[in-house]
Amino acid sequence: MIHAYGNQPDPQLRKAIWQPGGALNYWHLSNMLSASEADLDNMFDWERRIYDLFELGEVEMDQELRKSYYDEWQLLNAKYLPVIFIAKGMDLSAAQNTVGNVFQTEQGVTVFTPYTVFKR
Repeated sequence: MIHAYGNQPDPQLRKAIWQPGGALNYWHLSNMLSASEADLDNMFDWERRIYDLFELGEVEMDQELRKSYYDEWQLLNAKYLPVIFIAKGMDLSAAQNTVGNVFQTEQGVTVFTPYTVFKR
């Protein structure tokens, strides 16, 4: 099964995915009373802690303290809900320096046409 979890650097921006009881939290769907209301009584202790960490992080202005909330969330998530993240760039290419007629732009994009490439 493949899910797209987004590419946001701030977990709060994907709260619906990571916070138990959220509309996109797929791991324990019975934590939802409705699309917008979590069933706090049905959560495991660690799920409730994750729920609370997201609530705390949402309003915390001290970046160090806020980071500590998300660090704890990541530890709990790794322990109880292991997920293997797979990332692939949109355009991956490479060439050895023994290949001719292959160039790299200033932006790092490899440019070539297969029928003009040759071995040096």
